[in-house]
Parts: sequence; C-alpha cells; structure tokens
Amino acid sequence: MSTNNWRPGEVGSNKPFNRSAQQRALLGSLCAVRSGARLTAALGFREVPVALETYYEIQSFKFGDIVKHWGRERLVHDVVLSRELARGIIREGLRFQSVNPKWTKSTEALRGHPLVGYSARQDLPPILIRAEALEHLLVVERGGADPDLNILSAEFVTKDDFRKWLVLTGRSLPAFWFRQDERYAEA
Repeated sequence: MSTNNWRPGEVGSNKPFNRSAQQRALLGSLCAVRSGARLTAALGFREVPVALETYYEIQSFKFGDIVKHWGRERLVHDVVLSRELARGIIREGLRFQSVNPKWTKSTEALRGHPLVGYSARQDLPPILIRAEALEHLLVVERGGADPDLNILSAEFVTKDDFRKWLVLTGRSLPAFWFRQDERYAEA
C-alpha cells in the first residue's frame, strides 16, 4: 500500500483524510474487530465506537426480529436461521405464537385470521398460531420454499419460551437478548 498521498492525522482530530478504497476497507475491518485503541492510534486511525445492541429487558420478539438479531450475532444467513427456527417450531416445540393467550379471554371469539392450536410434542400445551403461518412453516421446514418474513410477521416468542427451547436443544443463549450471567448460568 502506497503512503505517498496519505498521512495519518492525530487521533481524535476532525481533519479529513484522503483515503483510498483499500485504506477505507482496512479502517472498517480494524474498527469492526475492535482490536484496541493503541493499535488503532498507532496506525493513525480514529477509533470509531461500535455499539452492541442489547435487548435484555424486552420480553418477546417477533420472528423477523429474532432472525435479524440472532443472525447478525451468529453470522448466519437469514434463510438458514429461518429454517432452523421453523424446524424448532414444527418438530422441537419452540413456542412462537400469533396471539398471546395471557391477554385473550376464553369467552371471546378470536377475530381476524383463522387461528389453530398446534403442539409439536404431546407434553407441551398448544400454541395459537395463524393457519397461514403454520402452513408456511410446514413448507419451509420440509425445504419446499424459502421463508417469507412477511407471512411470519405477526408470530412472536417470549424470552422464557425461547430460553427453554435453546436449553432443551443444547444451543447457547444469544448475547443480544440474554445477559452474560444468564448465559453462563444455563451452561
């Protein structure tokens, strides 16, 4: 890499740099790795803070949000993770629901989309899920179609149900949703 047209500025200065595409790529990878302020300063780059998105206090997530956040953390493509979640719902008892039974009175009619009760295992209580979403999950789980997050937009999982499924299947708890002490307590 030629250094003829590039001079590192002082760390923290607001002076603009004349960087090539290769130098910008190096800067991006160094900031992503976050290998330390000393290395960043030694190379003449300004340190860019990287915020880790954590949602410890959130009690439920929609299907698409789990795919986005957990996929980013695991560096897994959305389709692969959606298929894994579909397999969890259909075969392993992951409890994604369309309606929260806690807020639904048993005497009221369920208005809107047709809902069905589904249970992956006999020892688990059924979930209330839209018929369209269940059909789509069955096709995705069998590998017949790519997951459509628009069809699965209303389905959500609670933090407790997600934790139970992860522990049951031997997966580690994701860092975006569970604190470090919670993750190591389950191990």
